[in-house]
Amino acid sequence: MQGFDLRFHDQDYSFACHTLDVADPEQVKSLCGPLLTQPPRLDVLVNGTGIVRIGATDEISFADSQACLATNGGSAFNMFQQTLAIFRQQCAVRGRNRYRRLELGARAAYRHVRLRRVKSGAAQPCPDRLA
Repeated sequence: MQGFDLRFHDQDYSFACHTLDVADPEQVKSLCGPLLTQPPRLDVLVNGTGIVRIGATDEISFADSQACLATNGGSAFNMFQQTLAIFRQQCAVRGRNRYRRLELGARAAYRHVRLRRVKSGAAQPCPDRLA
């Protein structure tokens, strides 16, 4: 198991800790590339990244809104972009059913994020395929 975060508190974790900004695509790419080659098996990708800025929309700075979008949405995209080739390769070996479950899970997560961000309730439909 691998953990990625801006900082880790002084604790003993039962997994490898990597300090980086998951909202920065270059940092994610430079770290994930070497990690994904040793071992080439990836079972689960969990994104627990998120930040919140509380306040009236017209009182939140543009920088804060961009930080929320980059972290809450961009981090998931950055990690998924780096791992999708490994998932596809593994599915070719193990069969399509696992990939289909992954795709459905990612699509459900995408809907959840999109619905949370659309305040008017007029959410747009999600694309039929992610890959």
